[in-house]
Amino acid sequence: MSLPRSATGTLAAAALLTGACSSGGDDAPALPRLPADAQYVTTPEAAPAFTGTRPVRLDGESTVAGLVRKVTLKKVRTAQGISPAATPTDPFETPAADKIDSDAPPPEAGGAAGGGRELLVAELEVDELSALFAHGSPGIESKLALKVNDKTRDMPGLLGQDSKDTMTLVANVPKGAPVDLVLIEEGRTQSLDLRTGRRGDDAVAELQRPVLAGPREAVRWTVTVRIAFAGEAAPRVDEKRLGWEARKADAPDGETGSGLRLVPYSPGAGWAPEGKMWLELGGVWGAEEEWFRYDTDEKRSYAVEAADGTAYRGRHYDGSFTVVFLVPADFRSGTLRITPQGEATGSEHLGRFDAEVIDSTASPATPSSIPIRLTPTGP
Repeated sequence: MSLPRSATGTLAAAALLTGACSSGGDDAPALPRLPADAQYVTTPEAAPAFTGTRPVRLDGESTVAGLVRKVTLKKVRTAQGISPAATPTDPFETPAADKIDSDAPPPEAGGAAGGGRELLVAELEVDELSALFAHGSPGIESKLALKVNDKTRDMPGLLGQDSKDTMTLVANVPKGAPVDLVLIEEGRTQSLDLRTGRRGDDAVAELQRPVLAGPREAVRWTVTVRIAFAGEAAPRVDEKRLGWEARKADAPDGETGSGLRLVPYSPGAGWAPEGKMWLELGGVWGAEEEWFRYDTDEKRSYAVEAADGTAYRGRHYDGSFTVVFLVPADFRSGTLRITPQGEATGSEHLGRFDAEVIDSTASPATPSSIPIRLTPTGP
């Protein structure tokens, strides 16, 4: 990964001290006092040495997963200060000791936490993609922030520039104060206690376990479109194979279809209400041919029937190949019923001729029934 230019010389010098640690003491050289609430970001390889360190025992899950980002807490310690760099770099390239910038590396001059305060040093692994959208982000923005007591500050430097980065966060905080790392996505926050590794009550439980998905089948049908051209005795007949195809969950990017899966959030639909989940049906097809465009009526073509007989109609959002059904959070089995219905309209190319679409039919006319049984997709 790359860091800001101002950090380059600092990290190169600080790398010489990797892994070093000082216990501090009364005879230790006096360090300049770091500003209260200062926060710094670096990498484990380039982290400076710290004085008066103590390890923090983590007894929680030490991880929180979101829609497109997952954060894992590797280790935490407290410290009383930052040791000066052994080989200072050009002072014009070094951040000032009193600078508060969540993207800045620790100051080369070192510094002390100050009375009643301590440095919280956390090593974090930030994974760009989580299981829910394992093959790309649908325009979802993730932010990380640090919350100390009731004060929250964005930490863009923690996101790194690679799909997976390990970062070191250094924060000057009041001794014993609650410190949370906050993951923010689509208006929803999830917190991770940096002193215990425990997830907060705001964590979305469904995102912390494997996605439930299935089945993996394909249902296709033929759409027949009749087009009347002026001067021709009989209408032309054009056919197109359409359908729903549920490819395996780890299909490469660009392949249509993700089968059925149960998720708390779906692009377009947003977050499911309390006690509900979205059952996503991926791989829904339409068609655009030379003479016509065929649009599937997803609400009439797809329905889900739960084991107790309750029926759920689908919803479709423009620009997606997905139909979603709002089902109870404990939905695990049922039946997907497909009755292909839609409408064909003349294409832009057809508009150049004296012609029009007469009608279209989709076959088979009888519904296709696919048993649904949702199972975990990963460990």
